[in-house]
Amino acid sequence: DNEEKVEEEVVKEEDEEEDDEEEEEEEKKSEDDFASIVNRKEKDESLERYKAMLLGSAMKKIPTSSDARPFVLKTFGVDFPNEEHVPIFREVDTLDKVKSLSKEVIRAKQGVSTMFYIAFSVNHKIVNAFRFEVHLSKKVLPLGSYKFNLGSYAPREEPYEYRSEIIDLPSGVFGRGKYYIRCTFIDKEGNKLVQPDITFTLNVAKTF
Repeated sequence: DNEEKVEEEVVKEEDEEEDDEEEEEEEKKSEDDFASIVNRKEKDESLERYKAMLLGSAMKKIPTSSDARPFVLKTFGVDFPNEEHVPIFREVDTLDKVKSLSKEVIRAKQGVSTMFYIAFSVNHKIVNAFRFEVHLSKKVLPLGSYKFNLGSYAPREEPYEYRSEIIDLPSGVFGRGKYYIRCTFIDKEGNKLVQPDITFTLNVAKTF
């Protein structure tokens, strides 16, 4: 009986090791090697279409950057598609700028249509299937969140830009007030691409 138990434990350990190896292999596969994708020469039409879709102008050369971060959030803000107000954008590419925004109160008129705006750079490697989440709370009460799936992006010299779907601000006596906004940027493995989170206070008022 003891020998059988030992054998079972050995088999279990071997299975676990195989699972770990498979996970490592999957992780390596999921981390698209940007340089190898650009430099592959095989005449594969599907590969060429994939390269053109994902890499765009970056196919011509591998962009270089002095910034070691693979993902850099450069600008964050609130846009007004109906032009009730000029866009409110803030630079957030350094920790000091992120801290400055966290202390800021952005005022907006009740009931207007808004969109979140971000500009970001991708360096050194492909950022896979990342999403942008916006979490809202009023006082200490969580009010829910928005999730925007942005997809995958290859390194390039020019920043990318993104505007979210339209979000109408609340109105009325219960809708007005200060809302705490926390924004996170997460890749498909669940890693945070921006730390700390982007935070600020949105004051929904009768007028701008």
